[in-house]
Amino acid sequence: MKRFLVMTVLLSAWVHAAPPSVQECVVASGAGQEHLKHGALFSARQVLELCSAPSCPQVVSADCTRWLEEVMAAMPSINIVVRVGGVDQSRALVRIDGAPWLDRLTGRPQDIEPGEHDVTVESHGAQQTKRLVVVQGEKNRVVVFQLDAVAAGVVPPPVVTTPTVPVPEARRSVALPVLFTAGAIAGGLGFTLFGLSGKARLATLVAQPCAATKTCDPAEPAAISREFIAADVSLVVGLAGAVAAGISWWWWASQPEARPAVTLVPLGTSLQLVGVW
Repeated sequence: MKRFLVMTVLLSAWVHAAPPSVQECVVASGAGQEHLKHGALFSARQVLELCSAPSCPQVVSADCTRWLEEVMAAMPSINIVVRVGGVDQSRALVRIDGAPWLDRLTGRPQDIEPGEHDVTVESHGAQQTKRLVVVQGEKNRVVVFQLDAVAAGVVPPPVVTTPTVPVPEARRSVALPVLFTAGAIAGGLGFTLFGLSGKARLATLVAQPCAATKTCDPAEPAAISREFIAADVSLVVGLAGAVAAGISWWWWASQPEARPAVTLVPLGTSLQLVGVW
């Protein structure tokens, strides 16, 4: 009898589009509690939306509004994703427990009654069914259906491959070995030139009479000293350059030599000339 009254209330509100009467509000409130007790959230939401209307008595509408909020919080939702050959589909027929549910996928979650359900999807002639157990409060659960592209008659797009152009091997560079060798030679020449020049000037100074009396110009011994210092610095530079040159020449000899090669590589509808010289 109560179910009949609830259906009468809902039908009356839909047909007349008028605010529910006090009796309709009270009946909907009681029915909402019954549906909540049995976990029928969809039915509870329908009647609680009715009795939470502002035209209902304040005591009734306040209770119905609070129960409606509980229903909305407990209402689970799922998001159906259908893929054919790895491609997401927007058009698919979705049935729940054999009854039509969706004919288009929007990517947004849809409310569903809690409990066990057989969800069947069909797209491009291929079909798949899954048994889902949906619990209260479960929100935005993503359920993916992978349909066979061959069974669905969908031809996957051809895979376009781009030929890989071989990268020519880099030549062995002799820049560093040559640079260090030049430094070693320059250091050796500097040591020789400054050393010989200093020795010659020192011999000339010693042969002069002023050397015995130590009355020679003080600038001359200072200049000779600078010659010997320059020779010592050149010697250090030459030795360092020789060591660095030896290491760099050894490294250069150990690198693989790039041989000149010319290759024609197909690239689309043309040929590309690739090589090293």
